[in-house]
Amino acid sequence: MEVRGRLLTVAVIGVCLGLLSWMAVRPRSLALDERDGAGAGPTTQGSVDAAATVSGAKRIVIRTPSAASKEAAQPSGGLSTDPVGETSGAEPGAGRTLESPDDEVAELRRILGPTFTVTETRHFVVLSDCGRDWTRARADLLERTHHQFMRMMEKIGLPSQTPEHKLPAIMFNEHAAYQAFAKSQDGITAPWVAGYYAAKGNRIVFYNDSTAPAVERASRHIEEAEVRAEQAKRQAEAARRERNQESVSKLERYAAELSAYAADERERIREHAREAFISKSTHEAAHLVAFNCGFQLRSRQYPFWLTEGVAQCFETTTPNRAFGPDQPVAEREREFERILLAGESADSPGLLPLDVLVSLNEVPGGLTTGDGGSGGADAAAVMYPQSYALFRYLFRFHREALAGYVRDIAGEPPGRISPERHLVMFSARFGDVAALERQWLLFERTNLESGQGEDRERR
Repeated sequence: MEVRGRLLTVAVIGVCLGLLSWMAVRPRSLALDERDGAGAGPTTQGSVDAAATVSGAKRIVIRTPSAASKEAAQPSGGLSTDPVGETSGAEPGAGRTLESPDDEVAELRRILGPTFTVTETRHFVVLSDCGRDWTRARADLLERTHHQFMRMMEKIGLPSQTPEHKLPAIMFNEHAAYQAFAKSQDGITAPWVAGYYAAKGNRIVFYNDSTAPAVERASRHIEEAEVRAEQAKRQAEAARRERNQESVSKLERYAAELSAYAADERERIREHAREAFISKSTHEAAHLVAFNCGFQLRSRQYPFWLTEGVAQCFETTTPNRAFGPDQPVAEREREFERILLAGESADSPGLLPLDVLVSLNEVPGGLTTGDGGSGGADAAAVMYPQSYALFRYLFRFHREALAGYVRDIAGEPPGRISPERHLVMFSARFGDVAALERQWLLFERTNLESGQGEDRERR
């Protein structure tokens, strides 16, 4: 999808809180089996629904999108727009000390305003209006992603390059301010975009998920429960003065349940927001590093599967551990496994033929924007997990060919690359596409049948 002419935008999409459905807040011990009407299915923009009654309180569910809705929302996947012009940038040598892009930072500070401060790390310059300690911790997360991406580059046998200067990231504390910036500066209007990489500005932009609309709505539900708990306590005191011990016991028990429920939900939502931010940050940081370390060039047009496949491999909620294509991403594994198990059915379009997937620069049928249209939702729901699984498989079993394929695209003339050319280059490195597809899917299905699932063997 075109976003303001030549702007190449890669966005990690999430409805309200982020992109991964394994972060969904689920009802637990106090929830009843009977659900009321408000909990019926995810909405286009996500919702915080009353899902079950608990002693008169509502169980809060933060809904993440179905695979179709969340992935179809993605503006471009980095593949449907024109590549940006050739840059003069990357020079080899990981040891060089990077300078901050002072002119760019000054311009961004002018746009963002005086509340934004600058935090620098070895490879990034972060502009943020969040708290100092919070920003520093998130800046360190970007560095961690850079380190893990360099680990992948070493394993794949590709030399890393050093960008001209530190890479910019913008972190907004407030969701509304983030949305306003995304619309005015980068043409991003879809309300569910939780963060994005804009190649024209060569920066990543996201916000503190604790200020997401879903979190704010959930907080209001929790506050209502806390108010009811205080009311029950006062009623219990009144009943005690009237020596109505039976009512005292019931009201105190009710107040205790409400208070415990509210505390539990508040902590659960806080953890949900933390994990959502970590995962989208590592995804977007992977895009930024990929286009600045020599893995990808902003002057070339890459196939959808490669750009999104590699970024999804760096999604994590445990950044202190190793992450990347040699480590499984639980939700992406589950999404791909569901497609494999469903096959061709009325409810599932099944996997795309491999010769089609590796040729595509974008999701067929377009992508959802702010108008609520469905676009290529069905295709996107398949293409994202399929791209993730393909990249992991090739990284594990065809690593040398994968490195050669990446070099081949870099060797193409700057500009657009046709689907036909993508297929030719893929076939040149990986051989007969149909044979590779049979081998790949046999491997995946064998692991499923053996019960390995997410913990399938790594080689």
